[in-house]
Amino acid sequence: MRRLSIRIRLTVWYLLVFSIALGAFGAAVWTLVRQRLYDEVAGQLQSRVNSVEHYMAAQREDMDAAHMSGELKEEYDAEDEGTWLQIMDQDGRWLYRSQAMAAAFPSVKMPQSIPLPGRAWSARVGRDRLRVIEQPITVFGRRYTIETAITTNGVHHTLENLRTVFLLLAPGFILIAGFGSYFMSRRALAPVDEITAMARSIHDRNLDLRLPSLHTNDELQRLSDTLNEMLSRIEASFKRTRQFTADASHELRTPLSIIRTEAELALRKSRSEEEYRNALDHVLTESVRTSELIESLLTLARTDSGAEILQLRPVPIVEFLRHVAADWNPFFVQAQLSFDASLPDNEVSVHADEATLRRLLILLLDNARKYTAQGGRVVLRAVATPGVVTVSVEDNGIGIDESHLPRIFDRFYRVDKARSRSEGGAGLGLSLAKWIASQHRTAITVESTPGKGSKFSFTLETVRSGIPNPPQPRADTKVERVV
Repeated sequence: MRRLSIRIRLTVWYLLVFSIALGAFGAAVWTLVRQRLYDEVAGQLQSRVNSVEHYMAAQREDMDAAHMSGELKEEYDAEDEGTWLQIMDQDGRWLYRSQAMAAAFPSVKMPQSIPLPGRAWSARVGRDRLRVIEQPITVFGRRYTIETAITTNGVHHTLENLRTVFLLLAPGFILIAGFGSYFMSRRALAPVDEITAMARSIHDRNLDLRLPSLHTNDELQRLSDTLNEMLSRIEASFKRTRQFTADASHELRTPLSIIRTEAELALRKSRSEEEYRNALDHVLTESVRTSELIESLLTLARTDSGAEILQLRPVPIVEFLRHVAADWNPFFVQAQLSFDASLPDNEVSVHADEATLRRLLILLLDNARKYTAQGGRVVLRAVATPGVVTVSVEDNGIGIDESHLPRIFDRFYRVDKARSRSEGGAGLGLSLAKWIASQHRTAITVESTPGKGSKFSFTLETVRSGIPNPPQPRADTKVERVV
């Protein structure tokens, strides 16, 4: 069963709530008006009883029942108040009884004893609606019972009119509210239709499109802005993926083309053993480069998917750096570079994954070797301060221009493409170094001056007493790069 649209559901709910509220309001108004009108009637009846009591108290104390009856008839027969009035003494004799009362209640005899404050009830005589009150009074030590009434036709007429007006106006109000709520919900949700239409038209070939920009300062604007931010991230991700695919294809095509060319040339005619050896040497060199490139691509793919997770454990950093320096000293000697290791005298343990930390240092040292001319100098330095150890690789090579610094950690980005190709680089080393640093909850900072050299630094947390193993980092840890 197809559900109703949000617009219709909002309208129905609004009408339901409005109808309930309107009905409750009408009932409350009718009840309050009725109570107020009947309170006024009760006040008039009590005022009439008080008036009779005061009149009787103004007569002589020794006046007998017959004379009191005469005085009451003389007083009330000619007044409107006597229309609905009767008075009985404590012996059950009528002192006064109007013709209207006698006609309306011919067989009724009031009780001789009624407890204070008396009683009241409603009655109907012909077309008249009455509100009757019976109340005992005491005058000169004698007890009397007064019964008086007042017509409530006006009260009932007012209440009937009020109810009729409400029943006539309520459907109109509900109808107006229904149209109004539908119009307002349609207007309020119109941006949703625009967002939906635009979202349906966006695909992988037009990710530069954006949803309509709203200026309503409400939930819809926040939704539109959030979706546009999401589209920006998706577009950036698609661009990176496309660029990565294109760069990877280009990088793989070059060594494969060289391998194919060397093989074709070697097979085109018979050659000497030395020529075959040279061809195989070229094929081997390019195969090694291709294998390293593929390994780097696989590592980056694992890092992007979150499958590559490091295990941080206490590592004695000074001893570790000494081993790395000893392993790499022959490479710098071969490249005719001066290599020094400036390390603290006291051992310090840091939280690190030994294998990936070694790879990070190898990437930085290899980078310094490639971009430092013969006779240059490279320094592996570590400085211990409270809580952290700062490790840096410094060289006095060609340096990096300031315009390249923001992009040197991008994949396949090379400052000097020709030199990188000759050195076997594919522009992935610093990307891997950045990811390894982020997994160690740090970032690589770069200081470089063209023609004077570069300095790559990062910090590692030292192991505190009683906390041998820190929480393991997530594979998607985001660390801001400082350059």
